[in-house]
Parts: sequence; C-alpha cells; structure tokens
Amino acid sequence: MRTVLRLCVFLAFPMLASAASHDLMTFIGEYDLDHNGSVSKEEFDQERDRRFALTDVDHDGGLSHDEYVGEFRARALEKKPTAEKLAAQMKQADVRFGVLDSNKDARISPAEYASSGWAMFVHHDYTKDGAVSAKDKVEN
Repeated sequence: MRTVLRLCVFLAFPMLASAASHDLMTFIGEYDLDHNGSVSKEEFDQERDRRFALTDVDHDGGLSHDEYVGEFRARALEKKPTAEKLAAQMKQADVRFGVLDSNKDARISPAEYASSGWAMFVHHDYTKDGAVSAKDKVEN
C-alpha cells in the first residue's frame, strides 16, 4: 500500500511548487497569485490551503508521512539530483515531517502545516507591513 501511495503522490504532483521558500524572491514567485510583486496574507493563505489539499491524497484532513515525503520526493526528482543529493534531501524531508508534526500523532494537521508556513511569511515580512515584496529584502 505504501508503494502505491508514493506512486500516486509522485504522479499527482509533478509540478507542485516548493514549500515556503527561505529565498525571498522564490517565495514571492511562488505565492504572488495576482503577479503584482507582493504576497498578501490572503494570497499566501489561499496557496498554502491549496497545497495542503493537493498533498492530502487520501483526503482525510491530515498529511501522513508518505503523503508529505512523497510530495517532497516528487519535487526533488524534478531537479534530477544525484543519488547522494536525493538521499540527503529525503533525510531532510523525514526530519521536517517530525518537526511539523508537533503533537507527534504521525500526521501533519492543517494547523501544524499553517504554523510552519506563517513562520516563513513573518520571516520574509521584514518591513512588518503585512505583505511580502522585494522591499522586504534585507541588505547584508
């Protein structure tokens, strides 16, 4: 059953964008739904909800390890990584699943998923104006 579920996830999500990116411009590119150069809280919330629903292959309201890691693997394979890089990325996906599953019930709830996403939104909203745009870029 796990193999079938992994295959379904891989086939269903070959073009899903990555999780809330640590790179500001990638984040904007993935979440700016109206293409105005800025990601509002509403846009971000809408896209995160869409991604959660797509990853929840069995539609049970939570992401199992296989669903979460399977979606991650599908995105990783698009970039044609070396076997070593893929192994490292999959190890990272396992760790992320454990971190996101904060109540340790072996599934990521919508609230757990949202919490991680909002942490990244807040991280990028450097100006604290409620939106993420290029003006949030911090010069080092």
